[in-house]
Amino acid sequence: QRRLPRLRFVPLDDDDAFGIVDPSDILRGCHVVPRFSRGQVHTDNSGQSNLARDALDWKEYYVNRFVDRDMVLRYHFGHGVGH
Repeated sequence: QRRLPRLRFVPLDDDDAFGIVDPSDILRGCHVVPRFSRGQVHTDNSGQSNLARDALDWKEYYVNRFVDRDMVLRYHFGHGVGH
């Protein structure tokens, strides 16, 4: 796969928007990068809730698989660091 995986918010009226999360689906941590070309969820920066702090959310995010060039070489191309 040549594209980074993408994330986006589930619409609030979706049946799966609220409920119990399967523990096997939980990711401990990752680096997400906004997909700027898709724009923000709220174009007026108002958001739906002050508590949620969602005024500046983006429509989609990329999941970054690599932290630096050494990790890219190590796991994507099969080379060691510095080779």
